[in-house]
Amino acid sequence: MTSIIWQYTYGGSGDDYAEAVMEASDGFIIAGGTTSPDIADQTRTGTEDIYVLKVNKDGTLDL
Repeated sequence: MTSIIWQYTYGGSGDDYAEAVMEASDGFIIAGGTTSPDIADQTRTGTEDIYVLKVNKDGTLDL
């Protein structure tokens, strides 16, 4: 049985999706895309952007 250790939403007002999640020794790496005008305090530069996010073990962004 799998237990949720934390749950967090990343994204904005458009369509956001994750394609892959990898566990790292100090957190997770999430790869995906977005059509949101802003995500992770960044401004979109096209109609759809690809994102790679690094998060800590507690789910907060590792900026």
